[in-house]
Amino acid sequence: MNCPHCQSENTYQYTKTTSLGYRVFKCHSCGRTFNERTGTSFNYLQFPTDIVLLVVLWRIRWRKADVQIRARNNVALIVGVLVIVFIGVSLLPQG
Repeated sequence: MNCPHCQSENTYQYTKTTSLGYRVFKCHSCGRTFNERTGTSFNYLQFPTDIVLLVVLWRIRWRKADVQIRARNNVALIVGVLVIVFIGVSLLPQG
């Protein structure tokens, strides 16, 4: 794995892992330690990456389903209003 700080390929893996189970590496060139999430937007989250991505996926699916349900409800509302209008017009006295 390349060092995210100096981009050196001269790194080695420690036997220890982070509290979330991510591998820890040390760079021979700059001497800094890093893990698999260093340099990513997931670095400071206190939850595993797979859980975060699963929640994001569920949120996207829920939003898509919510939009589809609202669209169907709007169509049903429009059809209902049109039926009421046409029935109301046919019930008016002809005169």
